Amino acid sequence: MKIGPGTVAAIAMEIMGNTPDGSEKLFQKRDDEHPFYFLVGQVDMIPLLEDALLGLSAGDAFDVDIAMDQAYGPHREEQLSELPIEIFTLPDGGFDSAHVAPGKWLNLEDELGHSHRARVVTVGDATVRMDFNHPLAGYNVHCSGVVVDVRVATADERAHGHVHGPGGVHHH
Repeated sequence: MKIGPGTVAAIAMEIMGNTPDGSEKLFQKRDDEHPFYFLVGQVDMIPLLEDALLGLSAGDAFDVDIAMDQAYGPHREEQLSELPIEIFTLPDGGFDSAHVAPGKWLNLEDELGHSHRARVVTVGDATVRMDFNHPLAGYNVHCSGVVVDVRVATADERAHGHVHGPGGVHHH
């Protein structure tokens, strides 16, 4: 079976980020025992990477370079926010220093109930500086790997817009 609309693909891969100054960083590595699963046509995947995977079958290798502006864009200063330190307090009123420390990633919920992932930059006396940029913002992206499996998406997966089952979300 080939990767295409209505399929779920499992891929083993490495994702490297390369900055314009030449520095390189490994962001993710998934092997064939713990592949990345995605539902073709959903927002789980960088569009140019998904396009490069279309038509591939289990066992096929891929190697894709994606420019920063076609991946997650530049690192944007407007994605940095100062949040009141009070929102990071524990039920006893103390500050949650175990979880809110520079370099840590947090899932924060806005007033509409939407979840946003952000990295703690600094912790001050009154505020916590958070970076809401994607971790790969500011990087050209290099993805390489192999297709582990391709299958037809279930009706529930298509209706819910994400993978269920092995490697997927179980929420029912």
